[in-house]
Formats: sequence, C-alpha cells, structure tokens
Amino acid sequence: MPPLRQPLPMAALAEQLVIDMAAEAGEGLVSTPGDPMHAVVIARLEAAVRELPEEAAVRLSQAVLLAVDKALVYEELDRAWSELFVFMAARALGPLPVRPRRGRRGLVSELASFAALSAPVDEETAHALLTVAAACLPDHFTKVDSTELSAASTAAVMAQLPRMSRLESLRLTKANGAGLLPGVLYPLARALHAMPGLSVVSLAQSATDNVLRVLAQACPDTLEELDVSRSSAVTDKGVTALTACTNLRVLKLTRTAVTAVGAERVLRGCPWLQKLGNIPDLGRAVAAAARSEAGRVSGRRGSASARGKARERAGQDDVRERGELQLRSFRSDRPPPLDVLAEHCPRLDDITICLSEDAEYCEPLPGAADGETRQSDDGVFVCPDRMSSFGALHRSVPGLARLRVTCDDGVANDVMAELLDWPEDADDAAGADDSGATADETRSSTPSAAPDPPMPQRLDNLVELKLCGTVLAAWDLHVIGHVCPRLQQLTLVSTPPSPDPRHQRPLRQPLPEDAFRSLRVLQTEDLLPEAELLVLSRAVALEEVYISHWDPGARRMSFSEEAFLDALQGNPLLQLRTFCVDEAPFLGERAAWRLLECPELKELATLRSWDGLGPGTLQHLQSVAAYRNLDVIIQ
Repeated sequence: MPPLRQPLPMAALAEQLVIDMAAEAGEGLVSTPGDPMHAVVIARLEAAVRELPEEAAVRLSQAVLLAVDKALVYEELDRAWSELFVFMAARALGPLPVRPRRGRRGLVSELASFAALSAPVDEETAHALLTVAAACLPDHFTKVDSTELSAASTAAVMAQLPRMSRLESLRLTKANGAGLLPGVLYPLARALHAMPGLSVVSLAQSATDNVLRVLAQACPDTLEELDVSRSSAVTDKGVTALTACTNLRVLKLTRTAVTAVGAERVLRGCPWLQKLGNIPDLGRAVAAAARSEAGRVSGRRGSASARGKARERAGQDDVRERGELQLRSFRSDRPPPLDVLAEHCPRLDDITICLSEDAEYCEPLPGAADGETRQSDDGVFVCPDRMSSFGALHRSVPGLARLRVTCDDGVANDVMAELLDWPEDADDAAGADDSGATADETRSSTPSAAPDPPMPQRLDNLVELKLCGTVLAAWDLHVIGHVCPRLQQLTLVSTPPSPDPRHQRPLRQPLPEDAFRSLRVLQTEDLLPEAELLVLSRAVALEEVYISHWDPGARRMSFSEEAFLDALQGNPLLQLRTFCVDEAPFLGERAAWRLLECPELKELATLRSWDGLGPGTLQHLQSVAAYRNLDVIIQ
C-alpha cells in the first residue's frame, strides 16, 4: 500500500480508535482518557502493537479504523468493546454473520479501497488482528465464537486459548483444518486443561476422532454440549471416548460416520444425555442401551463425585437401575420403537424421522404391536419398519411436543397413511362415494353411509408438526385438527395431487372449536387448496404464513381469490406479521387489500408472482402503503 503522508505513532492511533468507538457507541466502557480502564487498555494495545512488523501494524490500524461498523460490532458483541478485535479477526477471512446497516458490500469495498487490501483480508493482517486481540482480551472473557477461519488463523486463535482460563463456550464452526492439523490439535489440548469451566464446544465440520479424544481427556466432568455435526471424520471410535464425559447432555452428530454401535456406547456411558442425533437406526441403539445390564450401571453409580453433584443440583434420582434414559430427542432414519420409548424414555418430547426411499421398509411381524421392537435369534434388537399412528404415539409418548416426519416419494403414502390413522375401510368408503352419489346425497342417506371411524386421542402437548413427502388433503388436516389442537407451528410439504380414493374422503365430523386456534406459523408447499383454506379460516393467532405452489398441478388447483376472501371472513388475522404466497395464479388486488388491513402486518411478500397483480397495481399498492404510513414491506 502507498505510505502514509504523515505516519501517526501507533499508540496514538490505537488510543484514538478506542476513544472514537466508545464515544460513537454511547455506551462504551472507555469514554474519556481519564477513565481508569483507559490506561490499562492503551498499555495493552501499545505492547501488542510493538510486537508487530511496522507495515502490518499500520495496515491493521487503518483497516480497523475504517472497516468496523460500530453499530454492528456493538450489537453483535453485547457492547463489550474489548471483544472488537476478536470480531474482526474471526470475520477477516470470511463473510459477516449479520448484514451491516450500510451493507456488507460497502463495508468490504471501503476496507479494500482505503487500506489497499484485497477482500478477504490476507493472512498477515488477520494474524495481526489475532495478536492484538490476545493482548486486549479481559481476564473474565468467557466466549470465543470464530467462524470461517482459515487453518493459519485457527492456529493463531488456539495459541491464545490458554490465557482464557474462564472460557465457558468455544465455537469454531467451519474452522478449516481445526481437527486435522497437529499445529491446531496440540495447542487445543494444552488450552483445554487450563479451562475448568468449559461446558459448550462446537466444532461442526471440523472435528475428528482425535479431537473428541482430547476433549474427553480434558473436560470429563464439565462438558455438557458438543456439536461435531457434518464432520465426516468422526466415527464410532471417537464418540466412544466421550463416554468419559458423564455430564454430557447434548451431542450433535448429524452427517457424521457414527453408527448405532457408537450411539449405544454413548447412551450407556453418558447417563444424562438428552439430545443425540441424527443417528441411523437410533432405535436399535436406544433399545440395546436401555435394556443393558442394570448391575453394571449401578456399580458405576458412585464413582464420580461430579456426577453426584450434578444429580443433587437437578434433584433427580438415579433411575438407570430401571433402565430409564434421560433422552428427550429421538432423531433417526427409522421409525421409533414405541415400546422401548414408552418404557425407557419417559421424558421424550421431540421425534424427527427422515425416511428414505432407498431403505427397506417391511410389514411388522404377525402379532407385533404398533411400533413394537423385536429381538432376533442372535440377540440383536430390530426396530419397527413402519411409522406409528397418532394413536400409538399418544399411548407411548404422551409428552411429545415436536414431531417431524420427512419421506421420499417411494414410502410417503403408506407411511403417512399409518401416521394419520387411515382406517382399513377408507378405500372402500371413498370408492362407494364415487359410485355416482354426490356428497350431499351421501350425507343425507344415513343408513347406507358408513360411519366415520373414531378419531385418535389428542396429543395436547404437541406444539410443532412437520410432515413432508406425501399427498395431504383436507381429510388429513381434519385429523391433525382433531389430534393436535394446540399446534403452534405446522409445516406441510405435499407431493403432487393423486387420484387415490382415500384423498377424496368426504368430511362428516366437525372440527373441534380449538382446532388450529393456537397456530402461529404455517408453512405449506403444494398443499391442496381446500386443506390450506381449512387452516387459514381457523388459525386466528397466525403470525407467519408461507405458502408455495411449485408443482404445476398444485398451481393449477390453488385457491381462488373468492375462496381466499371467504375463508378469512371469520378470521381477522390480528397478529399476522408476515404473509408470503409464491405462484398464486388466482390472487389479485382484493386479496392484497384484505391483507393490508391486518394491523400488525410487516411484510407482504412475493406479490410479483400473483398473476392477478400487474406492475402498475403493485406500484399503486406500494405508494398507498407509504402514504398511509404503513410499516409494511411490499415486494
């Protein structure tokens, strides 16, 4: 870069930087040079800067002075000015986590033009930032959250970790090479032994078996949350080492090489584990761990004083002798073994199942109950291959609060039919309705009409439901409304419409009064129009609505403007903040004006995809909203 016309002493430049930032933020700890902390900070800055090459120091100061968006920095770091340099170091080589108020492009362009630096900042300047950060970190520093770091910058961060004896949270997500280079692993091992309070570690996309071994050796009693998801180098061998971490509560293993064997070992060795996922065939691991010999578990019960203290704090008894697990979240690619969950996971409240078309799903053995686990001749627990019904879930997991089921097209219809409790005579009943009689005639001819089967028991604790990968019609929403009256978040992704007779089943039972009344977030994709309108007409507490019609068949069948307005006649949508409908061929200006009447509306999106709105109409809506001073984004 060209030399400065009047080079400033580094101490004065750094001092002015601190004063300016504190003054502009309005809440800085160092607002004037007379503050006691001011002298300490400036002394640290001077000492750190003197260790840098002169060229790097000059470039560092100019880059920081111009590139830092004060509002962004103070908002991101809770106005802790001493973490400013950590923020700059962590983001120097990657994108910013939050869009600055004047735009990320402007921020980067200013940085590059003023300091004559290429974007992203080079390694030398990044290392200089890290060096200054180490000198300015306070003794009470408890968090490090660095993303998008290169291998060299990660190593520099690791070298400073031993000074942070009070560190409680370490997040190095996407730290390139963090778990692969000895230059990173060894400093990490030394640093971890100097952090008696470290409880949260995130090394997503970065961890290896060696990293897990180091963590287990350094933090056997304090580690509570560990995220190594999307780290393909993590295997059963690595998670086996974590059995030494007896207070581990959350272990995220999505898209790793860990199998049910490793999951079973973790469940046995970590008695307080609440979340473990996402593991292929997790049900087998849960069954084996829960039914393991209670004597060995009881023999280890008093071996760790830290475990005893944790139990005293939580006020929980030692229930491992009864084979009970603390598991609260079940995430797998197989349906859950309800008999095992009912007996050994009484605290379970979250089930996520991702069924694959490539997997082999077969009928349960004759005589096997819904969701029952069976044991093969060689002693291996075999989990059920079919998704359990709502009724079975109520009996086995009464505290279920979140249920997510995603299916590929190959298994979607059969699996979802069982989940939604389709009766065996549904096809026959629907077929009879297609024999020429209208729906009104069928309702009036009570003697010949087959009665509706009883609805399953309600899941009153269920607040989130996500069903993806099957045809969902109004009857399915009818079942959901009956079974899940207290839903707050509903996500439904339907496949293209099907002529299957069960999806033409007429509705004869009225919905309960509280159906969908608590719903706050609705997200649908390619859902049949009568199903969408059924929810919109009743969900009076809706805050966010996202409706998409990507499939050509669903787009042709999307609801009309008249049907949409009729559905909203009894629903004022007083709490609606966001409404987004993609590809709406039949919606127009009247629907837009109706939504603008919602008093809390902040965003009305994708109006450009409404065939009934031309460019002129859209511009008119925007101008009227501005004239009325409506705080609404129309796009």
